[in-house]
Amino acid sequence: MIEAKLFIRKGALGEQIRWMIEKEIVRGELPVRLLTITDAASFVEEDVSVLPTLLINGQQLEYKGEWADIPKFVYQGIKMILEERKHPDRVILVPTDFSKDSEHAFKYAWELAKKIHADIQLVHVFFPTAGSVDGLIYVDPELEKTAKENLEKFAGRMALTHSDQMPGSPQIQTVFKVGQVVKEIETLSALPETISIVMGSTGEGDVFKRFFGSISTAVTKHASCPVFVIPPDIEWKPYKHILYASDDTTLDEQAINAVKYYTGAADCDIDFVYMFGDDNDYSDDDMEVLHENKSKHIKEVILFEDDLIESLNEYAEDESVDLIAMSRKDRTVWGDFFHRSATRAMTINTKYPLLVLHEKDIKVIKETVQSS
Repeated sequence: MIEAKLFIRKGALGEQIRWMIEKEIVRGELPVRLLTITDAASFVEEDVSVLPTLLINGQQLEYKGEWADIPKFVYQGIKMILEERKHPDRVILVPTDFSKDSEHAFKYAWELAKKIHADIQLVHVFFPTAGSVDGLIYVDPELEKTAKENLEKFAGRMALTHSDQMPGSPQIQTVFKVGQVVKEIETLSALPETISIVMGSTGEGDVFKRFFGSISTAVTKHASCPVFVIPPDIEWKPYKHILYASDDTTLDEQAINAVKYYTGAADCDIDFVYMFGDDNDYSDDDMEVLHENKSKHIKEVILFEDDLIESLNEYAEDESVDLIAMSRKDRTVWGDFFHRSATRAMTINTKYPLLVLHEKDIKVIKETVQSS
């Protein structure tokens, strides 16, 4: 718990600043205890000569402006608080190769981070390339240095482009790793503060895109946290309608809780869609609505299609879905939809933002609900 002291005179100005800081602490769910001090003796004891002043761990932030400058002062105060946190409580990993697709994924992650009150970790994994001089193998240190500089430049550009200068906005951190991309991201995904990964999907148009697609599918398979896969040109919008695809005909309340938790969409409508191929023993219809509970915003639907991936995209378009969610089962035998090739195809070819959950992600939320 961080202790912050706000030194003010009694009056409207000090109360306005106190109220705005407390509001941002609550909104950002920050681990802060704010003490309001109006005693003149305490001003002298803490060597405070300007009022209002915010004191955090020996650092003083003095207010010398007019009423119009209050939001800037509050923003700077919240920024001091966030910087005081040695370990962020919740971070979203955003892998970057400094491309346009990385910028697009960051933009989406920024809005999601604001929604769920998380920070962002921009991650670049540098895979060293070796050269040969007179028969000796060496790694060019200049390439690694350039990659580090590019990461900082990219982070600075993203902060300048997307930061709204509001108190409690996501903080941007950079993480530079040397090694194999998927392995390093997998390691970072297992850290307790990592809540999810946001990365782009570029389709299968050329060699680079096939490579990038293989990275995204490998990450969704091996990550220790949920993964959001964002197609090109898809802009962020609040989650009002989510499609959850499953091959299990038992409605999973915990899966629904997990989707709402990781998206921050507590009041969204969720269509729980069960997927079966057209050679099934259930029905000859293309679609069947099993049940709809409007009070809980849940609808259960069965889709009977040969092309399950395309049918999901078509259903999402027809129903104006904002996000497709699916879960990977920890088992070796997969149903048609969750077969590895189908999962890879959905990850690369989804036309909507895709959230891939793992069984352990759902289990964590189940344990959280039971302990609360």
